[in-house]
Amino acid sequence: MATPFVISKGDLGLSLTNPGKAAALAELSDYTDFSCVVTSAKITATTNSNTTNVPATFCATASEETIPASSTYTLEGTVLQDPDAVAGLQAFIWANSSSETGDPIYFYLGLTDGGKPKCVGQVLVSELDFGGPAGEVLTADFSWPCTGGRPDIEFGTTDVFDAD
Repeated sequence: MATPFVISKGDLGLSLTNPGKAAALAELSDYTDFSCVVTSAKITATTNSNTTNVPATFCATASEETIPASSTYTLEGTVLQDPDAVAGLQAFIWANSSSETGDPIYFYLGLTDGGKPKCVGQVLVSELDFGGPAGEVLTADFSWPCTGGRPDIEFGTTDVFDAD
């Protein structure tokens, strides 16, 4: 029986240039490592569809037809704000925001310390929150759409999970 998966130490790296490696060959060292400010990160898939209205005819009533479309993907998570770090995640994102440059950022998301499972892809990043309530640890949530197709995931090697 396999045990449920828990992230003990994960990795999040970002790069302005494409490291050019599939997930199976990618390493965190190919990216700038921002893992120590990440409290949560995941790829979210959204199933999309298109609805077509079919008008009534002399022999049939009007109807709707739903046609499956390509899924979209988002890199989402929460980070500790690091406005005091000159080379921190906030400074990196503010300097390279896709809303300013129009360019994607390449990412590496590892759910273990340097091993499988891991994922690579590209996202359009937007600026992170800056500031917050006094006397509290400052965090920022992000939701960055993936571009360039579906992220490449290399899954682990453990047997199928069996809760029995």
